[in-house]
Amino acid sequence: MMKSSEIALVLALCLSLSQMAFAKILFQDDFESEQIGKEPSKWEYDPSAEVTDIAEIIEDPVEGDKCMSHFGGYVVENSKEWKDYVVEFDWMFTEAGSNESVAFRYQDANKFYQLSKRGDMQSIHIYMYNGSWNQIASGNFPVNVNVWYRVQLSVKGPTFTAKMKEKDDQTAFSDIDPVVDVEDKTYDRGGFSTAYYGPIDDVLIGESEADILAVKPASKLTTTWGTLKL
Repeated sequence: MMKSSEIALVLALCLSLSQMAFAKILFQDDFESEQIGKEPSKWEYDPSAEVTDIAEIIEDPVEGDKCMSHFGGYVVENSKEWKDYVVEFDWMFTEAGSNESVAFRYQDANKFYQLSKRGDMQSIHIYMYNGSWNQIASGNFPVNVNVWYRVQLSVKGPTFTAKMKEKDDQTAFSDIDPVVDVEDKTYDRGGFSTAYYGPIDDVLIGESEADILAVKPASKLTTTWGTLKL
């Protein structure tokens, strides 16, 4: 016979799976199914990107699992027609003096926005690129090398909002002020892409923040359910 605590967990799992069924998840990748030293299989390489380094799956230098690093331009497959979405991902910086970046609303090597950590290790910027660099937002967020940060990037119409925290910080993103928050109408669609260097991990992209919130608890409950002995 199931204990009351197990029944409660089953009910919670069913509720979470029901919410998950209605969530619109566009993409997710934790790289654990990939082979060390190989390119990531769910991302499309763009040889025309400014940085043309070949990505590889490496052992996470902090947590010991797998992540993606040493990248040039790698776009989430089949994402270039996306319009509005929310991306959450883990981000690590490996060099204090370098600019390390990801791109969004990426259409091609001459049409995209970029979220970038600058070499001062104190600031985060958003650029619009149309053949030349145009800074459209800047905010203060001190970072250190070889530390995982969790990022939430919201792309909704002309509004772009980025929030950051250390990965082990349990504060909900809804309770965190944006590092950068800006409007720009240059590009209304385009995918999520890597850009310059540094590891990235646990990428989750939904149509809205609610979609991501609906999926994350279910994932934890499923893991817990697998450990139950009924």
